[in-house]
Amino acid sequence: TFSAVDPDRLMQQAVRYSKLSDPANWLHINTTNGQITTAAVLDRESLYTKNNVYEATFLAADNGIPPASGTGTLQIYLIDINDNAPELLPKEAQICEKPNLNAINITAADADVDPNIGPYVFELPFVPAAVRKNWTITRLNGDYAQLSLRILYLEAGMYDVPIIVTDSGNPPLSNTSIIKVKVCPCDDNGDCTTIGAVAAAGLGTGAIV
Repeated sequence: TFSAVDPDRLMQQAVRYSKLSDPANWLHINTTNGQITTAAVLDRESLYTKNNVYEATFLAADNGIPPASGTGTLQIYLIDINDNAPELLPKEAQICEKPNLNAINITAADADVDPNIGPYVFELPFVPAAVRKNWTITRLNGDYAQLSLRILYLEAGMYDVPIIVTDSGNPPLSNTSIIKVKVCPCDDNGDCTTIGAVAAAGLGTGAIV
């Protein structure tokens, strides 16, 4: 409750309350008694929250002649809950059509904070079966993993590879991210050759899983 005290006590003036600043429009104030309630769900990850704190300013004004007013600022500290599933980067990558040391490095990112972030669990789905047949994923540490070919040869093309990533929140949240992988013939430096790049592009994005 936002409470204002008027020093002009003998005049018995009525005080009315209103919002002066509520950037996300999350709050409501009773105009007569100053009681503040939430009008929406407060979100720690909102652009309107700074360092886990949401700030709103309220105005109290009397009915004197002339009217007098004062302001007060409310700071609300928001505790994190596990309401954001992790995401994977990069969204696109390339790899040689034959297994080599040039695996794809994958990073997990989460808008939440500890303990609702890593360490993360990285998995390949069982369906479609071609995903686990063609690919393997190895966790390097709590935030990173590597995606590489499981088989000795994979035809050049664009592959949509689904990866399931799960955070350490309670309860944990999972997300399936699709990484678009260009498989192509490579030169001695592990770079896609021009012919391989053209062949891969010809199949179209997501042509093969």
